Amino acid sequence: MNKIEFGWLDKKVIIRVVGKGSFLNSRNFKEAVQSLLSQKYESIIIDFKECTGMDSTFIGVLTGVNLRLIKKKANIIQIANITKTNRALLETLGVIRFFNILEEECVFDINFESVADTPEYPDEAIDQIKHILEAHKHLMEADEQNKERFKLVAETLEKELKQKTEQKEDN
Repeated sequence: MNKIEFGWLDKKVIIRVVGKGSFLNSRNFKEAVQSLLSQKYESIIIDFKECTGMDSTFIGVLTGVNLRLIKKKANIIQIANITKTNRALLETLGVIRFFNILEEECVFDINFESVADTPEYPDEAIDQIKHILEAHKHLMEADEQNKERFKLVAETLEKELKQKTEQKEDN
């Protein structure tokens, strides 16, 4: 099962990615992290010990959130227990340099709560396309090679967004 879980340890938030981090759970992840950032925690630690992989949307969301923090001089996100596979994904996309990787194994002996799924609503398809497009734009801005790598994805999403928006306006 793929899920995002949260636990609290003093003034730190531990976010555990269980299964695959993907476009399906990346929006919940982003919304939850943005909510946590407004609560002034000392740090947010993302635990990848149980993460079996990540797609480009999830990596783009993770990168986008962290880049906004770096611009605000509030680099509080740390990555713990990253596997070789997930490290390679971040390296391949040229974004690993934006993250504080904890090299020592971390054990979090706390209770975790799963994030509730975002409820569906009439504009769900449009919002999902915008979310995926934004994530890929973060990757394209973060590393020059990603511009070519995700050019077709971005173009396809922009066309789909335009089509869905026009359909909505016609209704």
